[in-house]
Amino acid sequence: MNSLMTDQDYLTGRSSLLSVGLLSLVNIVLTAVQADFSFVVSSYAVEYLSAMSIVVKMMFGNTAFGFGLLIASAMIACLYLICWHLSQYKAIWMQIATVLFGLDTLWMILAMLSDPGIGELISLASHGYVMYEMVRAWIAIKRQKQRDSLSGY
Repeated sequence: MNSLMTDQDYLTGRSSLLSVGLLSLVNIVLTAVQADFSFVVSSYAVEYLSAMSIVVKMMFGNTAFGFGLLIASAMIACLYLICWHLSQYKAIWMQIATVLFGLDTLWMILAMLSDPGIGELISLASHGYVMYEMVRAWIAIKRQKQRDSLSGY
């Protein structure tokens, strides 16, 4: 794992994962204060649950359920940050985060099929870039495992 922490592809993937986690948390705050913008490099699930919390509050007046949705979105964002932190010790956490973000991207694509717009296309492009970086980190992990098996570790 030590040489993996010097692999540029792995480090770039980890940086992308950190960006997703942090900007997802920022987007929760932006949604809670009903800002007119959000960062595109974030989890779609986090954005969706945060937006639904506002809708539930406005339409049904149910602040407890809306707050619960905000907590759920924060837990998802924190999951990405936990994976980022643990990925410095075990590469499997980078792979878990890649699968989670891949599922998040798939959910985004399915949601876009009903109403594609320019904002969604920009979000999809940023998701694609982050997925690219995370898959490159996964490839770096496989490369390191091959090196380790050849050297007898």
